[in-house]
Amino acid sequence: MDFAYLSPEHGLEFRDHVDAREPFFLRELAGWVDATGGPLGLMDASAESLVEIWTWFIGFVDAGCPGVPADERPAEAPHFEPNEPLRVSAVAERLQHYVRLVVARYDPRPRGRSCNPRRAAHRTSMRTTRASSARTGRCRTSSS
Repeated sequence: MDFAYLSPEHGLEFRDHVDAREPFFLRELAGWVDATGGPLGLMDASAESLVEIWTWFIGFVDAGCPGVPADERPAEAPHFEPNEPLRVSAVAERLQHYVRLVVARYDPRPRGRSCNPRRAAHRTSMRTTRASSARTGRCRTSSS
């Protein structure tokens, strides 16, 4: 997905989709951690827990991702033929949701809200400029 060309409305839809899948992905990750004797009891969304979960993840991948279906793919690649790297990416995708929980614990600002309205306006301006450049085949400058 090329976020540079995503409209703000579609960006919000994507964010909402990611938010909605989080509980399911975290439950799935916890199941894999528990089934393999991983550090489930230490997963408290602390920065320290990241060391334990990363160590588990490396061992889990080295063991061939036991319990993960052979056709598992990350949500961003549903159209690709299943393969081992995509299967590992699907597990990593679940791990990303856990990392987001840790980050949210230390930085509780609401997700999806720009802290800097000028930066948000700049992103919109850049998206418009890139789209215009793609149509005309040339770069726009402040003098063009």
